Amino acid sequence: RLSPTAAQSIVEPITFDDLCNAFSRAPSASSPDMDGLPYQLVDLIVTHHPACREIALATFNNALTSSNLPSSWLESCIVLLPQKDPRELLQTWRPISLINTDPKVFTPIPSGRMIDQASTLINPFQTEFVRDWYIADNGLLMKLVMEHAHNTGSSSIGLLLDQEMAYDRVHPVYLHAVPLRFGFPVALVYCISCLLFDTHLVVNVNGFLSPRVAQLRGLKQGDPISPILFNLAFEPLLRKILQDHHLSGYRLPSPQALETPSAVKIMAYADDIVCLLSSPSDLDRLQQHLQVYSAVSNASVNYHKTEAISLSCSSGTYGTNWRAALLRHNISSWHDARSSCSFSNLGFSFYTSIAQQNVYLDKVDCPELPPPQLTVACASCGDSARLLLRVSAIHHLVLP
Repeated sequence: RLSPTAAQSIVEPITFDDLCNAFSRAPSASSPDMDGLPYQLVDLIVTHHPACREIALATFNNALTSSNLPSSWLESCIVLLPQKDPRELLQTWRPISLINTDPKVFTPIPSGRMIDQASTLINPFQTEFVRDWYIADNGLLMKLVMEHAHNTGSSSIGLLLDQEMAYDRVHPVYLHAVPLRFGFPVALVYCISCLLFDTHLVVNVNGFLSPRVAQLRGLKQGDPISPILFNLAFEPLLRKILQDHHLSGYRLPSPQALETPSAVKIMAYADDIVCLLSSPSDLDRLQQHLQVYSAVSNASVNYHKTEAISLSCSSGTYGTNWRAALLRHNISSWHDARSSCSFSNLGFSFYTSIAQQNVYLDKVDCPELPPPQLTVACASCGDSARLLLRVSAIHHLVLP
């Protein structure tokens, strides 16, 4: 929970320096949104005209402390961008919210202040939008876990959870309650609620705008404040899993000074999450937590799209230990060293056999490149595969 001092720092008056910093981080080449005004023009008007500067500061501070928002901030236009095939299905399109330029300059200010305090609230296994935490950390931890599982013949699995439209399903009552529980100022929480759920939307369909409808749930795709809000909304589930002593996770060797080996239970990047399970009883415990979280937040897990992976790369653990438990929860996708393709998680592709490596390399010449690659050194992977891992690690941790 935030300290009173940290909470107060988030609602400190917005200054001209805050405005200049927000404009400096705005994209230099972006298409105008609903108001037709590019960032550069609004920047010029606000920062170089004293009267406009004072109006902007007064507007931003009234919004932050009193939830007094201009009506233009509460209008949004939804456009659909194709995410994957088949394009005939509506769920394969991603909705993007187009909003006016001035609220997009405003929201990075409270968002940045919230992110500054997030490291005290967000668990270290969530690596999106927390300062100085990197997606490569979880990628390399996953690789380490899989190598150890292979060397020890572990029967543990990783469960790659698939959430249905994670941003779009967040419930307003839940999103209001969670930041308050974390100690964020009441004024800020009300400001966020007004920005999100007092909004009216129109949908752009082939250049024609639909009638206005109220936004009753969900975060705005493309809004700078949405990622940190989702992290906060997702954190109670992650904490519940981490604090469950009856859920074993995967135990890695610890230094001799520690009597109990450290357990890795989850790794997450926003809603992209892998849960490490040592036995079917772990799966049952996880299912209980997911049911509670879904009931209070309106989240929904696609179990038929969720994939189980053998951490040791062994195919024998499926029929021996996991088949019945997974099918009981409608999870039918399984990955091990005999699978034809690598699996993707946490922004990386993991392959566990030479055949999977070859499939990955065949895709390199394609226009749409696959995610960055991390290898897992199973029996079929030799020194060249380990070298590729080291090169990948250098690429992500050292090179810009």
